[in-house]
Amino acid sequence: MLTNKARIGIDLLVNHISCYHVFMIYDGSRHRSYCLLLLSRVDTHEADLREQAAKYGLEAEIDALLRYLETHGEVDDDRLPEWDEYQELAVDYEM
Repeated sequence: MLTNKARIGIDLLVNHISCYHVFMIYDGSRHRSYCLLLLSRVDTHEADLREQAAKYGLEAEIDALLRYLETHGEVDDDRLPEWDEYQELAVDYEM
C-alpha cells in the first residue's frame, strides 16, 4: 500500500509526463491550455520540471508556460491563450 507522500509523488510524475507528451504529440493552443491548467494545479518544482523538459527537448515550451503562469499571461506568444480565456477555461474545469 502506498503512503500519501508516495501517491502524491506518483501523481506529480504522471502529470508532468502527461504534459510533455501532449507537447510531443500535439502542438495547438488548446493542448497548451490543458498543460497550463495541469501545471497550475500541481505542486511544481521548477528545477525538476525544467530538467525533465530538457530530456524531451521542450525547454522553450515549458519556459513559456511557466512565464505565462508567473506573469498572468503577460507573455508574447501567440500559441498561448489570452489570460481571460485561460481563466474562463479554469472556471469551466472548476480549477
